[in-house]
Amino acid sequence: SPCSYCSISSNGNEAGLCVDPQVATQMMQQNDSVNCTNTELGNTGFDKEEFKCEIEAMNDAEKCAATTTVGEESCEFCSIDGPFGTQSFCFSPDHADKLKGVVGDKFSCVSHEETEPILEDVEGPFDVLKCTFEGKTNEDA
Repeated sequence: SPCSYCSISSNGNEAGLCVDPQVATQMMQQNDSVNCTNTELGNTGFDKEEFKCEIEAMNDAEKCAATTTVGEESCEFCSIDGPFGTQSFCFSPDHADKLKGVVGDKFSCVSHEETEPILEDVEGPFDVLKCTFEGKTNEDA
């Protein structure tokens, strides 16, 4: 079935994501900065609450870390290695798990809820990865 390409610009940078046309319609309704193609293909049977992480935080790591699903689960900030470089987006844990199964090792995610306790008490072989873990949630790191 056809997809919609949604993009958002921030500080001169643009990021995009292919989504179902129903999702695209809701993303544009929730955020005026989001522009999508093929939105006329969407219908009103869409449950925007299911896509709360994607709609509210899209590609903003800080917003993603502060956003939770309707069920109070922490959203996950995920990176996808593709033909146009690495792109990062915010997903619900359920959607992140499904994408990991499809994309495989080119897809990695960090949950703010999961990483904070790990970073507070890092020891053993994981201490060499501390900067990597911290860098995943802070682009300035």
